[in-house]
Amino acid sequence: KKPATVKLTITNLLGATVRTLVDAPLAAGLHKARWDGADASGKQVAAGTYLYKIESDNALATRKLTLIK
Repeated sequence: KKPATVKLTITNLLGATVRTLVDAPLAAGLHKARWDGADASGKQVAAGTYLYKIESDNALATRKLTLIK
């Protein structure tokens, strides 16, 4: 299988991007990404509910996550 461009973003419930964790071509298979609870400028965000969105060349998925501090 060919590599696909994958983008993994964290957004707040209003849809504003908090941070982009991955934006690169990746080979097929399992991959891990860890969010440290910080926004794009490195400032810690508030505990609460966020969304993560995974986009690739041919797929899109959005799920909820809860940040607990």
